[in-house]
Amino acid sequence: MAGLEIWPGATSKNFKADPRVSVHFLGMPGHQKPARYQQWQINCIWEEIKNDDPRFVFGRTLRELTLGKIGRSFVPGHIPIENTPVRGKYPSGWILWAIEVRDKGLNMAGV
Repeated sequence: MAGLEIWPGATSKNFKADPRVSVHFLGMPGHQKPARYQQWQINCIWEEIKNDDPRFVFGRTLRELTLGKIGRSFVPGHIPIENTPVRGKYPSGWILWAIEVRDKGLNMAGV
């Protein structure tokens, strides 16, 4: 998983202090298992990448494709570039290397 430093601050400081990161994904019940509440915990190790890294360039390009050159999002919930502190000038990026996946879902059948 990859990302860009859009909101410099506490997250970067936390990553640098301890590179262990957990990401939580939440999914809605599927048609085959309507009573199953889906969620996963992905445990990762964080790696910082700088703007000359090809992975950083790829991430920045994907963000531009998502937000467009003018900074308006085509995806609901995305914050326009002009409303972020970096305004498209990302100081760094990161890679999250998955080292463990835990199924945290609840099987609600019979509950």
